[in-house]
Amino acid sequence: MKRILHPWLVLLTLLSQLGTGCKDPDAPGQANVFLKIYGTEGNDVSTALVQLEDGGFLITGSVPDLLDSTASTAGDNDGIAFIRTDALGRADTLITMGGYGNDRGEDMLLMTNGDVLITGHWADGPNGGTDMFVMRLTVEGEVVWTQYLNGSGNDYGYALAATEGGEYYAVGVTESTEFGAAIGNDNLVVWKFDADGNSIWAPRGYGGSLEDQARSAVATSDGGLAIAGFSKDNITDYDAIVLKLTASGDTAWVYRDSLANAGFGAAVQETDAGELLLLGHQYSSAKSYDILYRNLSASGVVNSAANVDFGGEDNDRYQCKRFLMEDDGSLVGAGWSQSFGEGANDFLLFILKDNKGEKLRTYGGSNDDVPTDMIFTRDGGIALLGHTKSFSANTDKDIILILTDANGNLVTED
Repeated sequence: MKRILHPWLVLLTLLSQLGTGCKDPDAPGQANVFLKIYGTEGNDVSTALVQLEDGGFLITGSVPDLLDSTASTAGDNDGIAFIRTDALGRADTLITMGGYGNDRGEDMLLMTNGDVLITGHWADGPNGGTDMFVMRLTVEGEVVWTQYLNGSGNDYGYALAATEGGEYYAVGVTESTEFGAAIGNDNLVVWKFDADGNSIWAPRGYGGSLEDQARSAVATSDGGLAIAGFSKDNITDYDAIVLKLTASGDTAWVYRDSLANAGFGAAVQETDAGELLLLGHQYSSAKSYDILYRNLSASGVVNSAANVDFGGEDNDRYQCKRFLMEDDGSLVGAGWSQSFGEGANDFLLFILKDNKGEKLRTYGGSNDDVPTDMIFTRDGGIALLGHTKSFSANTDKDIILILTDANGNLVTED
């Protein structure tokens, strides 16, 4: 059923874009760098980023419903955020949608006609629970259509992917048995649809009798889909997984990473050769987390010679929903680190090449700074999105957008 999630424009006062530099000494350009902060008086969370043809950016996530005096922290009547900036990072549009519970946009995709798709979850669903939604909007924030996966249980949207033929996938997590969820557990749910929101095939579930979670997805060259996430292998432990689907929605194969003590898949990409690359993190023998990299063949066989576990003496994790692939075969990722940098958690920009990881830069301050998404910019640089406490005007999280060149050096502003 197609329904419209009506946005209400809220005259939120974004805190002035506070960032004037990065506190990490190995990040050059301390003054007049492109480091933008967007925040309200509560917790502001960013999840996904796209760049527009004019060089500006769209950001989604969640911000508090400031019309509700009790909404001071994340999860207290948060609204889905739609933030548009110009090429200089100056926010000219902030639209919040929902705001009746813990509502959040989780992923964003730019369509070929210039509109944008957002998926996430809406807490005030028609069945009294949380619904996964897919919404098409113009870049001005006008809603074209909205579709809901409103099952009998809670349903959450996490990822979007587009095929070369103009079809789309929405990926999430469901507790609804009519979508195939095991009773009492979360399973994956996938819906395939066209640009007008019409079903190509109906939402269907994937998983087993224990918990399964999706975090990102990529459409593959055969018209199918690869999903990165994690799955319980017993009562307490998780494995990083990649689920490969055919274009008709059949399961082609599942890769379960049994090499890690406890693993979590975060991002997956396909190479020109049809290989699938997985980034996430795992619990290491040193009783901390390291960043996990796996190279899978098109049939799901792991290339054990290419495995990389990268990190320092403390916790280093990968929760970004994307990473970047260079023409020379190297991979650039953005994790968060307690081993490198200065803060409790810092952005860690790193490169994986020739089966080994190397730190490029860290960005952060004395508090928590966590990346959530990254993209190549139209001029060949890198845009990093996340949330920060180090640069916040108060003790809550604010949204942070950082631009660097291809080597991770902060872009300076004239």
